[in-house]
Amino acid sequence: MQKTTISLDPFCVEKNIRSWASARIISRGRDYYRKGRVLSLESFESGKIMAEVEAMTSERYKIEIQFDQWGMPVSKCACPFHWEPLCKHAVAVLIAWQQEETGSEAVLSGIPAESNADGLADSDYIEEVAQLEKESRRIRCTEQGLRIVRKPNRGFLGTYSVSSGNPTRKDEVYQVTVRDAQWEHASCTCIDYKINELGTCKHIERVRLSLGKTAGASRLQSEEERSRQLSVYLGSRPSHKKLPHPAEEIRFHVPPSIRRQAPTWLAQVLDAESYLRNGVSAEKQKEKFGGLLRRLAAKGIKADIDPAVHDALTKESQSAQWERRISGIAKDPAGHPAWKNSVGRMNVKLHPYQAEGILFAAGKRRVFIGDDMGLGKTIQAIGTSLLLRELGQVRQTLVVTPASLKQQWQAEIAKACGESATVIAGSARLRVEQYRKARSFFIILNYELLYRDMDAIVALKPDLVVLDEAQRIKNWETKIAQAIKRLQSPCRLVLTGTPLENKLSELQSISEFLNPKALGAPWKLLPTYATLNAEDKIIGYTRLDHLRQRLGRFLIRRTRQEVLAQLPRRTDNNFWTSITSRQQDVHDELSSQVTRLMNKWKKYKRLTKEDLRRLFTLLTCMRIVCNAYGQYDWKAIEGEVLGARHLSSDLKEKIGSPKLEEFRKIMADLLAVPGQKIVVFSQWERMIRLAELYVRDILETSQSRSVIFSGALSLKKRGAEIRRFNEDPATRVFFSTDAGGVGLNLQHAANCVVNLEIPWNPSVLEQRVGRVHRMGQKKSVSAINLISSECIEERVFNLVAQKKALFSGVFDEETVDIRFSAGQTASFLDKMKSMFPESGAPGKNLPNDEAPPLEAVSDSVAKVEPNELQQQTVGSPAADIASALGSIRVSQDGEELRLSLPKPAIEALKGFKPLFEALLKLAA
Repeated sequence: MQKTTISLDPFCVEKNIRSWASARIISRGRDYYRKGRVLSLESFESGKIMAEVEAMTSERYKIEIQFDQWGMPVSKCACPFHWEPLCKHAVAVLIAWQQEETGSEAVLSGIPAESNADGLADSDYIEEVAQLEKESRRIRCTEQGLRIVRKPNRGFLGTYSVSSGNPTRKDEVYQVTVRDAQWEHASCTCIDYKINELGTCKHIERVRLSLGKTAGASRLQSEEERSRQLSVYLGSRPSHKKLPHPAEEIRFHVPPSIRRQAPTWLAQVLDAESYLRNGVSAEKQKEKFGGLLRRLAAKGIKADIDPAVHDALTKESQSAQWERRISGIAKDPAGHPAWKNSVGRMNVKLHPYQAEGILFAAGKRRVFIGDDMGLGKTIQAIGTSLLLRELGQVRQTLVVTPASLKQQWQAEIAKACGESATVIAGSARLRVEQYRKARSFFIILNYELLYRDMDAIVALKPDLVVLDEAQRIKNWETKIAQAIKRLQSPCRLVLTGTPLENKLSELQSISEFLNPKALGAPWKLLPTYATLNAEDKIIGYTRLDHLRQRLGRFLIRRTRQEVLAQLPRRTDNNFWTSITSRQQDVHDELSSQVTRLMNKWKKYKRLTKEDLRRLFTLLTCMRIVCNAYGQYDWKAIEGEVLGARHLSSDLKEKIGSPKLEEFRKIMADLLAVPGQKIVVFSQWERMIRLAELYVRDILETSQSRSVIFSGALSLKKRGAEIRRFNEDPATRVFFSTDAGGVGLNLQHAANCVVNLEIPWNPSVLEQRVGRVHRMGQKKSVSAINLISSECIEERVFNLVAQKKALFSGVFDEETVDIRFSAGQTASFLDKMKSMFPESGAPGKNLPNDEAPPLEAVSDSVAKVEPNELQQQTVGSPAADIASALGSIRVSQDGEELRLSLPKPAIEALKGFKPLFEALLKLAA
């Protein structure tokens, strides 16, 4: 270990560590240090410490500690513990650092031996962490720019204005009111004071520091004794034991002169901490508060009432009245005019639970819909928007969604109600114009545009903001998250199907968008509900009855099992994804060549056999590159893909597939559901190899496995893999090419099918879903389709969505002849022009306008060694598609072209089936 002198006194560890960590964490960190788990340590003159600590599981954590300007250690550690300023690994490193710098271990008298208790929800621990939170605010109250800009006109008690000094928000000035010498009744208008349940904040601590220098406690106490005025304000009340009604946060400061003369009735309406006792309802509480003020006035007692008190009572009363109005609609929705003129006019038949969700969201106006994937959260959001508009609450709805789902939202809105929907996209200049001209009821944009276009979005002043797939925003400290919390709208709706109990800390931040106090103080959430193991990993939750009661105020969640009787036997969900610039370049090059071939066909009324073969290759390569650039340029990455243990960031960049990124997110959500099994289809084996690599770590984390099923497997191995998926609970994903699209019975194991691309023939799509949607299936089936937008895949989807087979019925015989007459070629061209306009997409031409190498459309995959997930060896496909293309014979007889496919080519070209079927179908 390298020893370097730094400017900070190492003895600060034993002097200050009790203000940096709880006794529990200090005890565990000391135990780690004494057991020699600090493996390396290096300190620098800048005050930074780098170390490595071995966990009890032999896992090694790298720790970085940097002391800030107040002498507080700020640590970075990859361990799961994050609700105290320091984890036990950081404490162990600090103790080791003092030992190395001074030659003596930190003296930590009074710290008990390590406790192995896995529960956190005890009052002593929560109080200890509360003290750490208070100390942090006290220390940081002198941060740069935090200054007092206005003081009371006379005396020391009263209201102070404190500026945050934030250069990006010049209007951030908070009002701190000091009411007593003990600082028990100080309050602040900042959001931290309102939600932290500490009774203080950095602004209050800044005023306390200033008064400590200018006015001692005796002066404050003397001024309080002389006061003849009672104060009423909103306090910061603890909620981890009991959930207070908002009106219960009304608190009174009764100065000594009034308290000594206070009538008994005043003591009866206040509790021991001077909070107003709760009434039966919001209206009763408001009435009781008004009566109290009148009695005080009759006694000649003056009351200084914070305007926020009246605002809170009025808001609660109005909310209660609104919910009663919605309850009236809920008694007979179909018969109520507001429902009939909005939701009743939708072009979809709602299930009872969906109508319930709409009414719940409309009644609360700020709601979290957490239904399982596939239960129609989008439809509920659309219905809620329409109902609130009819009731005069909403003029415009802003939908914020992942970029991949913007087109899906637009399509769902058009299908459900026919309302106009503006999708914000394009360059910054184009987006400004779109915002300026936005007159649609629905405005749709992706999360990334929030912080780029915040001024334009704020100018829209939407009455309802819908956050879709909110769980995708993992880090709520990002610019996107901060932008979300700046959105101002009276109505807010959050949609996600992620099981909430697995991501409690994320739920806290998402809930803050609905109501900053929805789940109480952020620092208190996990200490209240989490159950840990010895390594501080969350292994469960406690007090779930309290958590459910808290969530019930703004959350509605139905699982698929709960509403099974209401569900159709099948639901389809489409996820739209973008393509990268590399994919777009190749796609456009290929598209321009297809356009030139069609123009040649139009001009000469014929195509040569080489033209025809190149057309097939171009179309197939366009589809392939829409999946992943790496699937198109397979030879460049094949060895790395097949030899990779996990997906690295470098390999991900080479693969270049937003579709696979979206697939990973979807699979993470699906696999979070205990016992859920999924069947994943692609036409190409290379694509399912890439897909398996993208989710391998997710499977390993849950101690699950997958199987890969393709035409390369022997009949014996096929049977074994099917049995494994059907019978082994740990085998949860079945990756399959279309070789598994027929003849498989997977309905007893799975009820979810993911299609990595849309087949060109809807019958092939039905065959895939039919593997689980068949007799014997006891659950409702979910089909998820991934579609690349603004490319050939979107055009194909539009045709398939109309149940039009682009290709059909080619491989019914051993040898197939397809004949096109002169008239038929013209008909074919007219239909293809809708997919490939003559202008074509601009792109760089391939050399000599040639088709890409045939290896691009080949689906051969090198031999794969057994691994922990597959435990199998898969060889090359039965035939090489590229070489099989050479066996296609094209001849001409007068005005007719004849395409002949011998049996070996037919077997090899199973993957090309849709292409040839289309030619026959479109020529008909």
